[in-house]
Amino acid sequence: MSKEVVVGIEFQNDIVRFTELMYTNEHVLVTKIKSVSVPPKTIINGDVTDPSGLSDQITRTLEEMETEAEHVVVCVTGIKFFKHLRQFPIIKVSELKELLEEEVASSALFFREDFQLGYQSFKDPSSSKDDTPYQHVLYGAVTTSQVESMQELVDMMGLNLNALDISALAALRLFMYRNTTTEPVISVFIDESYIDLNIYIEKDVYYTFTLQIDIDENTDFELLVEHIVNRIGYFLFSYSNHCFDKPMPTVGVVFSRNSFLDGLFSALQDHFPTIVWETINCTSLINVDASLNVSEQQLMDYAIPIGLGLKSFEDYNKRTLSLSEETSLTKPFFDQKELKIAGAVLAFALLVVLGINTFIVMSQDRIVSKVSEVQNKIRRLQSGEFIARQNRLSTFQAKLKKYNRIRDEKFSKTSFLRTLVDELPEDLSFKSIRLHPDRKVQIIGASFYQDSIYHFYNHLKDNYSKVTLSSIVTKYDKNLAPINHFQVSFKRGL
Repeated sequence: MSKEVVVGIEFQNDIVRFTELMYTNEHVLVTKIKSVSVPPKTIINGDVTDPSGLSDQITRTLEEMETEAEHVVVCVTGIKFFKHLRQFPIIKVSELKELLEEEVASSALFFREDFQLGYQSFKDPSSSKDDTPYQHVLYGAVTTSQVESMQELVDMMGLNLNALDISALAALRLFMYRNTTTEPVISVFIDESYIDLNIYIEKDVYYTFTLQIDIDENTDFELLVEHIVNRIGYFLFSYSNHCFDKPMPTVGVVFSRNSFLDGLFSALQDHFPTIVWETINCTSLINVDASLNVSEQQLMDYAIPIGLGLKSFEDYNKRTLSLSEETSLTKPFFDQKELKIAGAVLAFALLVVLGINTFIVMSQDRIVSKVSEVQNKIRRLQSGEFIARQNRLSTFQAKLKKYNRIRDEKFSKTSFLRTLVDELPEDLSFKSIRLHPDRKVQIIGASFYQDSIYHFYNHLKDNYSKVTLSSIVTKYDKNLAPINHFQVSFKRGL
């Protein structure tokens, strides 16, 4: 029976959690779990201060677990990381990576610091071949020092670092592992220093946002819950703007190891009644070895290392983004059978090359006669017949230029609208857009905050000409919430 084993390791403050996962008979099984306390400040901001002492402690723990794993997937809770999703045109991998690196480098999180970047791209399966070729790209980054620190630690233990991950991605991977619905799902993962929101359909992420917030330092429970609920509301509102062709989520999953989850869960049900909310249940998401006598609540503490371990068992063509070089345990690049086939193909290729070489030698005599034939064709083209053809060609080129101009005008409008929507503040939406033949644009919109309107106005001034903002009118909805209505006009092109 073929089996592969990996251990997911989560470093969280002064505790390290281990989960052993086994891949056997096409299934992933949680076989062992364990946690161990480590001295305070052993890890600071993702950097290991005592790699020798920590590696000894982890090695002893793995020996106590009697694990057969040689590969580990690691994450450090509390490190600074960058995670975002954007739409890009279909371009070369090198060009895409360059754009992503520019995006991450501009973040204040990595000011004057080297970073390691990972990304995952996919094209909307509902788009047709006639659509403008765009791809959704989910990308993330951590500092290079954090990657090197973890790599050094794993090397000292004599293990293989299969991947370095972040807890947000581990939670998302666990959310989607057994997702069977084809409807959009919103996931809410609450960690000690951030809240990670995602909207995914089947196995593809369409929208994401990470809110940096220190949960433990917020002592006002009601205010914290209200803040989170409002942020989720803006997140859903922004998703409807960016993914206007996609339905709104009907299912919501929530995972938190914090004690206030019950209160937050009730608030989510009250504020978003069209969404069926449910808390994560590890035993329903992944198989657990029957000999592992743990309760659901105990298993919840190991949800993140479980999600880490799942990273190793993804199909090669369906891997989620990785922040370090990785290897797959279930999809090796070559096996003995493949190598034999490759050898046969290589031998055949050599025979083909020899045959081509012989053919070239035999054809040299015929090339001389071909030269004479081509010279005759050139003389005919230089005659009056060639001039007539040139005139016809000029006519066709003029028509082609006209059609290209019409096509470019249509494409430019589409590109303009996409760019305009991408720059919208999350609480601002359009009621109507009018595009005039003289390139004038008129927009009627609304926003929760006046600051968002001014931010949008300043963006227009930087990129377009003759920008005019009409007076802002504040109205109130049935819940007495203020909504600011505005009109703005400008001209495309500076």
